[in-house]
Amino acid sequence: MAKSNIDELVRHAQGQLQQGNFPQARQSIQSARLLAEQHYANNANAWFTISALYGMLGDFKESEACAQRGVKLQPDSIQGWVNYGNAIQSQGRTQESIDMFRRALALGTKHPQARLSLTPAYINLANALCTVGSLEEAVESQRKAIASKPGDSELHNTLGVFLSYQGKINESIESHARALQLRPDHAAAHSNLLLILHYQPDIDAAAIFAEHCRWVEMHVRPGPRQLRHANTSDPERRLRVGYVSMDFRSHSVAFFIEPVLAQHDSAAFDITCYSTGGSEDFMTRRLQALASRWHNVAGMTDEQLCHLIETDGIDILVDLSGHTSSHRLRAFALKPSPVQVTYLGYPDTTGLPAMDYRLTDIWADPPGESDKLNTESLVRIPAGFLCYQPPADAPSVTPPPSQEKGYITFGSFNNLAKINPGVIALWARLLQAVPDARLILKYPWLSDEPTRELYYAQFAEHGIMQDRLELLKKSPTTAEHLAVYARMDVALDTFPYNGTTTTCEALWMGVPVVTLAGNRHSGRVGASLLSQVGLSDCIASTTEDYIECAVGLAADKNRLMELRATLRHKMTASSLCDAVGFTRKIEEAYRTMWRAWCEKK
Repeated sequence: MAKSNIDELVRHAQGQLQQGNFPQARQSIQSARLLAEQHYANNANAWFTISALYGMLGDFKESEACAQRGVKLQPDSIQGWVNYGNAIQSQGRTQESIDMFRRALALGTKHPQARLSLTPAYINLANALCTVGSLEEAVESQRKAIASKPGDSELHNTLGVFLSYQGKINESIESHARALQLRPDHAAAHSNLLLILHYQPDIDAAAIFAEHCRWVEMHVRPGPRQLRHANTSDPERRLRVGYVSMDFRSHSVAFFIEPVLAQHDSAAFDITCYSTGGSEDFMTRRLQALASRWHNVAGMTDEQLCHLIETDGIDILVDLSGHTSSHRLRAFALKPSPVQVTYLGYPDTTGLPAMDYRLTDIWADPPGESDKLNTESLVRIPAGFLCYQPPADAPSVTPPPSQEKGYITFGSFNNLAKINPGVIALWARLLQAVPDARLILKYPWLSDEPTRELYYAQFAEHGIMQDRLELLKKSPTTAEHLAVYARMDVALDTFPYNGTTTTCEALWMGVPVVTLAGNRHSGRVGASLLSQVGLSDCIASTTEDYIECAVGLAADKNRLMELRATLRHKMTASSLCDAVGFTRKIEEAYRTMWRAWCEKK
C-alpha cells in the first residue's frame, strides 16, 4: 500500500511541477518524503527520487539532504552522486559539485555496464567547470556527453555556447546548426544561433534578417487565443507598462534600464516587471523597489504568462531580451498587450510580426536600409537610445599610464566572442605601427589557461609576441574592474559587434575609445555612444581610418591628458547620462505608440 502511495505522490508532484503549480507540488513531495521515512528509510532510490523532485522545485537544501541520505545507503550510485552534485552546485558550491560529478564518472570506469548512465555526469561536470572558468575542460566534458548521446540536440546547443565563450565562433555556429538539424523545433538553439551570427563578420545583415524571419516560421504557430484587448482606448490616460527580462540582476541590461525605471513619471505610467528567470541579487532588490508590481514568471507557460499580462491590464509590453537566454518571444507572438516593443537587450529585430516597435537611434540604425531589415517599426530616440548609469563606487580618474611608463597601452575588455580573427589582425597591425605599445585584454574566460594560449597564438601568427600582451581575468568587484582602466591609454572597440557597457565604462574612466562603424546595429552602437559625448572623430569608417585614429591618439599626449581630465564631466553633461531627459523621451515614444493604437481602434 505504501509503495503504491509513494509512486502516486511522485507522479502527482511531477505533474504539478510541469504545470507550474509549485505549492501543490511541494505538498506531494513532502508527503512522499514522510512515507519514505516511515516505510522506505533504507531505500536509496526513494531518496534519490525525492531529492530530484526537491531540485525541480528549487528547494536545493532539501534536495541535498535527501541525496546525501541516499548516497550513504548506496555509495556506488552514479545517479545519486549526480543528484548530490546538482543540489550543491545550485547553492553556489561549484567546486564541491565538481568533485561529486567526478566521483560519479569514476564509478562508471569501475562499472563499465553503467557507462550509458554517465551522460548526466558529463553534462553537469561541463556546466560546473564552465562556472569556475575551466572552459577547455568544460568543452572536453561536453564532447564526451555528446559521444555518449550523439543525437541529443541540447548537448550540441550547450557545446555551441561554451565554444562561443572561447571565441570559437565558426565552431559555435556549427554546433548550434547541428542542434537545430537534430531537432528543428529547438527554438532556444535557433535563438542562440541568431545571436552568434552577429559575431561572424562574413555574414551580411540581410542574411541575418532572413534567419530571424525563419525563426518565426519554424517556431511560432498561430495560437488558439482570440485576443480582444479590452484596454480602455483613452489616448491620454495613465498607462500600464510591462518590462519582460531575465536580466533584472547584476547585468548590463539592468544597469541601463534602472535609470528609466527610476525616472518614470508615476503620474502618467504604472510599471510592472516580469522576471523570466536568472539569479537574484542586490540589483534585483533595487529594481523591485522601482516597480508597482513584480512577477517571477520563470515557470509559466506562454499561455499562463499571457493571461497574467492581460489580468494586469498592460497597455505597452516591452521586451528587454530579444533572442537572448530565457526570452519569452513566443508569448509576445500571442500579443497579450495592445502595443509591444523590443528594446535594449538584443542588437536586432525579433522577427515577430506581433512586435510593433523597436527602440533605437539615428546612429545605430540610420534611416533607410535599417528599416527594411526589421519586422518592427523603428522608433529613433532623439539624442541616443541608451542611458548609462555610472557605478556609484567607480574610482577616481587617474592620469594616462603612458605618462609614467613611457609607452602607450591599448586595451579592450570586450567579450571574447567579439574578438574575431579580423579584429586580432587589425590590432596586430596597430601594435606594429606603434612598436613600443602594449595591449591589455580582460574578460572572465581568460582565467582559463588553454583559452589564453589560444589568443596568444593568434597574435603570434601576426608577429605580436606574448611580451606585448597582458590577458587578465575577472576582477572581484566592479570598483576593482574599473580601476584597471587606469592601466589603459586608449580603448579599442571590436567589430562587427561593438561593445556597449565596456565603451561606457572606458569613457567614464577618462579613456577614449576608437570604434569602427559597421553596416548593422551591433556594429554601430559605438558610433551612437561616441556621438553623444562629442568624440565623433574617434568613429572610423574603414580599417585604415581605425589605425590612423588610434595611432593619432597614441601620439597626441596632450589630447590624452585633456580627455582624461574632461571625459567624465562631458559624459555627465551629455544625453548619455541624462536619466530624466532620456526617460521623458522614452515616455513620449510610448505615448505616441499608444495614441496610434487608440486611433486605429
